[in-house]
Amino acid sequence: MASATNRTEKDCFNKNFTVGSVVSVRCIVTAITPAPTAPNNTALQYGGSGDLVTCQVEVNGNPGEVTPGPIFQVSPIQCRYAGSEEQH
Repeated sequence: MASATNRTEKDCFNKNFTVGSVVSVRCIVTAITPAPTAPNNTALQYGGSGDLVTCQVEVNGNPGEVTPGPIFQVSPIQCRYAGSEEQH
């Protein structure tokens, strides 16, 4: 007897998603690598889309999850601030 193949899953809010859906994955920022920028006199600079944000996927030790979670780099414009460690 062949095992079933899930074609649709549910997220942490019970909403359906499937192949081709856009999902946000909970991650921890481990490093930010700025792109070269022109010097200026402000203490805080946002480098923009040329910067790289290194993220590690946060896992809670559920069965089958890879621990530690995968690490990847994205532009900061691909990130969405969660606002809280408690938020999913």
